[in-house]
Amino acid sequence: MRKISIVVPVYKPEEEVFNKVKEMIKKQTLKSEIIENWNMPEVLSMNTGIKKSKGDIIVLLEQDCVPEDEFWLEKLIEPL
Repeated sequence: MRKISIVVPVYKPEEEVFNKVKEMIKKQTLKSEIIENWNMPEVLSMNTGIKKSKGDIIVLLEQDCVPEDEFWLEKLIEPL
């Protein structure tokens, strides 16, 4: 099984929305590492997260992008 890293650049998030994002990430069906980078410019945060990641597949998820269901990651990487 491939390792998956989810990089989430976080900058002054709306707390309620970001909590929903984290909740949906935890409900996913595939195991993955989650890398949150706080209060850096977005591009720097993404690049830092990518460098820290240990996964074969790296997914960038915006702080206000709430996944639809617990199968979102599975559907996203299926074509890969």
